[in-house]
Amino acid sequence: MNFAPPTAAQELKLQQHPWLRALLDRARAAQKDPSATVARMKRTAFDWAPRIAALLVPLLALLTWLFFRRPKRYFVEHLVFALHAHAAAFLLLLVSELLRWDPIGLVTFFACIAVVFLSARAVFAQSRVATAFKLAAIGTIYATFLGLCVVGVLALGFLSRG
Repeated sequence: MNFAPPTAAQELKLQQHPWLRALLDRARAAQKDPSATVARMKRTAFDWAPRIAALLVPLLALLTWLFFRRPKRYFVEHLVFALHAHAAAFLLLLVSELLRWDPIGLVTFFACIAVVFLSARAVFAQSRVATAFKLAAIGTIYATFLGLCVVGVLALGFLSRG
């Protein structure tokens, strides 16, 4: 997929929008050396992963605080729940990463869901159905934020020069 050189009118528009010019320049550079672009994006994602995780812990606490209002709990208790849920997920991800076998990855994904469900049932003392629906809504919002963070970081890696 080659980029055609811009026409004179397009070039004038590009001069008016420096960010668009930078984006096209990065796309051309990526086309010339795709492996360097992929390596840069991976490096950026690896560098930003702890920041994303640190952002998602209070997000999960806020979501559980909003969805699980009874029994009445302080926000800090929801934060502790979120920290435990993330710790369990990271432990399961570590097992999946160490074993590097696709069925293990699928099992750890479902194990993570089960651990969060069982712990939410124990902590928030609600019915299975209520807990499942609330966690499905929380999971959808959480996954959306996670996806936006990942896309943003990959875009940052694509646009970076180093």
